[in-house]
Amino acid sequence: MKFTGKTISDMKPLNELLNRLTKLEGNHVEYGYDDTIHKGSGLPLSELAAIHEYGWFGNPERDFMHQTNINMLLEYKGKFISDAEEYLYYGGNIKSLYTNFGKLGTDMIKDTIKAGNFVENSAMTIKLKGRDEPLVDTGELMNSAKYWVIKEPIK
Repeated sequence: MKFTGKTISDMKPLNELLNRLTKLEGNHVEYGYDDTIHKGSGLPLSELAAIHEYGWFGNPERDFMHQTNINMLLEYKGKFISDAEEYLYYGGNIKSLYTNFGKLGTDMIKDTIKAGNFVENSAMTIKLKGRDEPLVDTGELMNSAKYWVIKEPIK
């Protein structure tokens, strides 16, 4: 007489997890500005943002993108981790995961500019604008931030 048992390994959940991990590889989200022309200055928004970020010809550095990246880490690091874990464990739409991250990035750019933690405008700029609100004139730069879901590794 023979008495036996049988152990069966169901690899489907592990394979699903590996598939989701593979989809994450080489994808990322970027937020910022493209080459759309800024109506007020005639410059591409990406160039205007860089001028403000690093300063240029007497204009002070106003590192709103750097501040945005720090604020994103401080405020949303836990959310990024929990959302990524949820995707890995339960699946879902990877595009919506990255889209949510991108929307958070563009919203954080707006919030950072609105907060106005920058060097004040010069007396001449205040006279021209009628107020001391750095990085905000028409709101075009603040409201033109975009995000992109990129399907290639971060460079």
